[in-house]
Amino acid sequence: MAYLETVVDGYKIERDLVKALLRQLKQIFFEGNNQIWTMLPINSVEVDKSIFYEQGFTNKKNVFMCIRHDDEPVYSIKPNAVNTFFRNQKPWEDVDVYIFDEEFKWCIFSSSDYKNDTEFHIFFSGEF
Repeated sequence: MAYLETVVDGYKIERDLVKALLRQLKQIFFEGNNQIWTMLPINSVEVDKSIFYEQGFTNKKNVFMCIRHDDEPVYSIKPNAVNTFFRNQKPWEDVDVYIFDEEFKWCIFSSSDYKNDTEFHIFFSGEF
């Protein structure tokens, strides 16, 4: 189980809606795989943190952020709060994070341990 001390400044989504959101995310970005946490989104490319400053991301009122941690909570969160989360996240917080829009047009995946435990790696699938 991952340990997370960084605060998520967002609204935690109710568990029933979380199940529906993750089911839809799996169908679109993981070809229906029931275990989305073992792979990257389909057709994803590695990007850098500048993706969080692109207009397609920043012009959203809210996005969803799912953290692979404990009960895999999903938050409705403002784009600038996503930036704050990644700025404040500690290197030892070994969590995978999925960020996606409400229309499921894109998915951003971040992992702190994909290649090197001291760096965060970000992958993008879809289009803004």
